[in-house]
Amino acid sequence: MDAILLGRDFTDVGVVEVLTPADDLAIGITRGPHPKRYEYVDPNEDVVAVVREGGVTALVVADGHNGHEGSHALVDGLLDALPDPLPARLDKRPAVIAFHEANEHMRAVRRQLTGPSRGTRSTMVLAIVARGDDGAGTLETAGVGDSAVIVVRDGVATQVTRDRHRFMGDRLSAPEMAGSLDHSVTELVDGDVVVVASDGLTNFTHLDAIGPAVTGLAPEAAVRALVDLAGQGGAGDNIALAVLAHTARGT
Repeated sequence: MDAILLGRDFTDVGVVEVLTPADDLAIGITRGPHPKRYEYVDPNEDVVAVVREGGVTALVVADGHNGHEGSHALVDGLLDALPDPLPARLDKRPAVIAFHEANEHMRAVRRQLTGPSRGTRSTMVLAIVARGDDGAGTLETAGVGDSAVIVVRDGVATQVTRDRHRFMGDRLSAPEMAGSLDHSVTELVDGDVVVVASDGLTNFTHLDAIGPAVTGLAPEAAVRALVDLAGQGGAGDNIALAVLAHTARGT
C-alpha cells in the first residue's frame, strides 16, 4: 500500500487534503492555515508519503525551499532507494546510502531547472514503524533538517528527532551525509501515536499541546486537529504530516 501527497497539487490557503490508506493511518497536507509571510518560489513545497508492506510502515515528510521540485524529487528518490521489501530495521548505514541516493536524484533533477528553482533544497525525515504481535514495536527514524518525528504516549508528546539546520540538494559525499543524518530507534508500546511533520506544524505549536490534541482521535481527525492547532499559532507555512496509531491489531 502506497500513498503520497505532493504540495504542487494543493495550493489553496486553508484547505487540508487528507488520505486514510488504513484505519490506523492518515496523511495530510496543506498550503497553510494562513498565507505565507515570507518570500517564496512556490505556494506549497512540502511532500508526505507512506509505504506499507506487511507489518512495516515507512512514513516520509520533506519540506522544500526555493521551489517544490527539490522536495518532490527527493522523496521520489528515497522511495526508489529503500529496500524492497521494507525491512523492520534499516539501521544507520543503509539509511545513509538511501539518503545519499535520494540526494543524487534530487541534484540530477535540479540541474535541469532554470530560474529560482535551480537553487531548490529540502529537509527530509523517514520514520519506519515495525509492529510486534504483542503490541510492542520499533520506530526507527532517519532525517536531515528540522522535519520532526514525535511519539505521543498517554497524552504526552516527545520529539525523538533532533532539529538541525541542514538541507539536502547540494553535493554531499556519503561520509558527509552520514555526518548530517540524524538517526534514532525508539521502542513503541500499544497505544502510542506516531506523528511525522514538517516545521509548518512544529514551528507554530508546542509539544505540550500536541499530545492532548491527538489523544483519543482517529488518525484522520488527528491530522486535522494538528493543522488547526498550528493555525491557532498563526501558521503561515506549508504543513505535511502523517499520523499512525500504533496498536497490536494494526494491519
